[in-house]
Amino acid sequence: MNAPTPQGATAPVVDPDRLPAEVRASIQAQAPAFELEPPEPDKAPDKDHIQTMLDRGWKKSAVAREISVHPAQISRVLKGEQSLSSEPRRRLLELVTAGSAPNDPPVPDTSVEPIRCAATMDLFESAESPIGDPAPFDLAEAIAQGAEITARAGELEADSDLQTDLERLAEYEHQHQPVELACFSPDEGKTADAPLAEVQAPESIRDRLGEEPARFPIALADTVTGPITRRREVTWSELAKRLKSVEVGAKDGPLWLAGDHAPGPRGNEHVRSVSVLALDVEAKTARNPETGIKTVIGPEPPTLQEMAAEIELCGWRAILHTTHSHLDPGIQPPGVAHHRYRLVLALDRPLQPGELDVFGRHVASVLGISDCFDPSTLKPSQPLYLPRAPQERLIYFGHVAIEGDPLPVESLLNAARAAQDALRAAAGKRQGPQTASVIDTFNAAHDVRELLRHHGYIPKRGNRWMHPESTTGMAGVRLLPESDPPRVFSSHGCCPLNDGHAHDAFSVWCILAHGGDTKAAVREAARLLGVEGERHTRQTTGERGEKGENPSGARAGAEVNRGERGAKRGESRANLTDDQKRAALSRAARLLVSEVSPMVEYPIDALGPLAEPTRALADGVQIREAMAGQSLLAVAAMLAQSVANVRTIESVKPVSLYLLTIGESGDGKSSGDAVAQSAIQARQRAEAREYLEQVRDAQAKGKSRTKDEDPEELPPEPYRIARDGTVEGIRRSFAQGVPSQGVFSSEAAAMLSGYGMNADNRAKTAATFNALWDDGELSVSRGTTGRLQLYDRRLSIHWLLQPEAAHEVMSDPLLSGIGFWPRFLIAWPEPSAPRVARPWRADQCPEIGAFWRACTRLLDRPMGDDCSDLPVLDLTDEAMQLACGYFERLEQAAKGKPAPLREIKPYAVRSTEQALRVAGVLSVFEGLDRVDAAAMRNGIALAAYALETWRGVFGDRDVRTARQLALTLYRWLLEQPEASASLTAISRIGPKATRPKDRRDTALAVLEHAGLVTSAGYTWSVEVPE
Repeated sequence: MNAPTPQGATAPVVDPDRLPAEVRASIQAQAPAFELEPPEPDKAPDKDHIQTMLDRGWKKSAVAREISVHPAQISRVLKGEQSLSSEPRRRLLELVTAGSAPNDPPVPDTSVEPIRCAATMDLFESAESPIGDPAPFDLAEAIAQGAEITARAGELEADSDLQTDLERLAEYEHQHQPVELACFSPDEGKTADAPLAEVQAPESIRDRLGEEPARFPIALADTVTGPITRRREVTWSELAKRLKSVEVGAKDGPLWLAGDHAPGPRGNEHVRSVSVLALDVEAKTARNPETGIKTVIGPEPPTLQEMAAEIELCGWRAILHTTHSHLDPGIQPPGVAHHRYRLVLALDRPLQPGELDVFGRHVASVLGISDCFDPSTLKPSQPLYLPRAPQERLIYFGHVAIEGDPLPVESLLNAARAAQDALRAAAGKRQGPQTASVIDTFNAAHDVRELLRHHGYIPKRGNRWMHPESTTGMAGVRLLPESDPPRVFSSHGCCPLNDGHAHDAFSVWCILAHGGDTKAAVREAARLLGVEGERHTRQTTGERGEKGENPSGARAGAEVNRGERGAKRGESRANLTDDQKRAALSRAARLLVSEVSPMVEYPIDALGPLAEPTRALADGVQIREAMAGQSLLAVAAMLAQSVANVRTIESVKPVSLYLLTIGESGDGKSSGDAVAQSAIQARQRAEAREYLEQVRDAQAKGKSRTKDEDPEELPPEPYRIARDGTVEGIRRSFAQGVPSQGVFSSEAAAMLSGYGMNADNRAKTAATFNALWDDGELSVSRGTTGRLQLYDRRLSIHWLLQPEAAHEVMSDPLLSGIGFWPRFLIAWPEPSAPRVARPWRADQCPEIGAFWRACTRLLDRPMGDDCSDLPVLDLTDEAMQLACGYFERLEQAAKGKPAPLREIKPYAVRSTEQALRVAGVLSVFEGLDRVDAAAMRNGIALAAYALETWRGVFGDRDVRTARQLALTLYRWLLEQPEASASLTAISRIGPKATRPKDRRDTALAVLEHAGLVTSAGYTWSVEVPE
């Protein structure tokens, strides 16, 4: 089990031979944290040798002292209950062979030279040692003696004086208390660690006889590829002791898991809870596939001592120990101390596996190591090697145990979620189909770090800052990892940025320099950037409520590591002056930022009979008009689809609609949807009660039914609306229920991330929804259930999604390629404005009451077994001309030359049918028997709004992203020596967003096309106009 150990040192594990048989059995019965070493075979007659020493006049205590065991063990050996381990046995044999008398000096041990490793061995000086050089001592013996002390406490005989024995044991423990441990390297002051903080001494015997510390589960395995072999419950002190012991050997070896994992195959799904938080702190590296050499590509972490000081400042309980590759000279670049260690933090309650990632990343952010820890340690079943070190770096092994409080899990989780919510709220305002703005340009031209420094914030390691008036000494402002543009979040009580928002550079400037006045900040930003400001002011509504800061005196540009790496050195170029940089950046912004156009406005008047209810709903619930309109239109479509079909240019189609609304959490999605569905839900509840009564009656009659009587036939299930469902569930609902139904969900992410939309079932689910939208057919054949064939069913959908969930599912090329998303009418309104406390009752609103009465009239209409015999809404001549004209324009825009809608072709070619369906819904709801020109114009307006929104999502998004990346890279290039850098330098030390090769090349191509940079070989330089 153990790796080879250096000569003169033993593997620091508890020796079972030092424990009496009954104590060993007791410990094994209690399932100790780590396996005890198997007993060695009896290689020498220990009992006879000890008896020989006693016959020479030696006392038991003297023999025990000379062979470094507890006197109680001598007694047990004489009784035949235990044998000695190898090292005490060797020492005893030397004493017997030398014929030493009781007063002779101890036999010197000249066979080995102990390795003095700071955190595993040290020099102890006892009262019995001769004056001069202290006798060598290692930590393995200290651990063994601690075990013996515990065993001695359990062996106290019943007739002895307990208090006297306790005092003797305490005195013995005091005499053998280990001294402070330290770690040194040969080249002290260069790459070595400074002395470690004091390692907490093992708990005293009185503590052990007192209240037992709380235990928590961990799991053990022999190899990384093998299964979990043992589940153990340990105390914090037991874990700390084991992680203090290092073995010599390769990296692979015994390992542990920081959670409750049953024996068997290792996997995240088998982890019931996470007991402690373990983070591997190390710089990110890239491995050369040919040579296997690792090269650091990220920032170096703090040293072990710096991290220990940070944790002590937080007051947390922790264990730190270096890992196998700590200070590995093979990691590039050479000449740099590459610190690598593991941080284990105590928790005040176990974490659920789903909480581990967000919790761990937040703790890393608080400690300033977000960019220098291994995120794979946040997998619940991540294997954690027990401390091991190669022979040549054993002397560098370090360990620190810090006393403090366990991490407050709930408090930190709430803080993590608050930061995530703030980041999502900020990012969501910029993920909609918006064009670039002054704020985008400002964020590309200014660094939030520089703005904070300019306003007196004190920078700390790991992208953190301390407010200048802070009294805690802790960095309460931190950069949120993976935020783009970079955003900071503040938890300082005295900081004006502490308002629950995530702040980008513009937001920081607005708060600290303009007191939160967004209009004034935008005007000033436009003036500084040389951009017309007045026409951009209306674009800042998406940023309303966020704050920002003034760059006066702060240079535009990122704080980067300058140096010889990658910078072009040429005699003909000079560094740019500040005025030249500002002029160049202003010119780049004008060339790269596209013309600003207003966000697509929702055509509320195009809703026809739904327009006034939409305004009333939006005003009453205080939501955006687009969100209210989508909710009412979805309800109208579900009711109209069982009343009539609509004639299109080529055929007859249902008026079913699929609608998708994107809105942030807290924007009122559920509130608006509830009001819109109120009439249907009320009818569904009443019909459900009546249906259940019929079922009970049928069941009662069935009990008295004879075999010859047919069972009573039940009516169809009355349910019209489902909030969630799989394809199989929808098929069953149509087979047993009414032929016209709807799937309306204000939390559609649950459905889109569920079983039906996983990688294996996504295509099948989408194809079923496509068929229902096209003609209402359901056809499936199963070997077990037979064939299900249903015709002329009608389904309408309204899914409301948060931006982050929408981005993930809408970016799936499969769903767009097979026409799933092109069948949806999308609305992506701006985030809702701050609401006011204004009582409102929908049942007292005349417009909403009129909408409910219209819904009730449609609900009262009888519904057949299917929707095959529905009347067809024909188009008037003028309406058909409008539809044909719209169709031809979209065909040309999607397929012609030029083709501005080519990127969203699947959406454009279906937009005419969408317009006709909407026109049919509005006509049915208004009580018309055909589609007139007014309804057709309204349908076209709403379909065009959705198409333009899809274009903003998929069409121009790539162009805007490329320009944003180009401006970010250009700003960085301006700050480099001679305004130049190589491709390698851009990928290694350039802006994070442009380090990937594809993004880097895209940004450079945009800059070159705009005439802003030139290349000479592998070096790119800013082209400064004369």
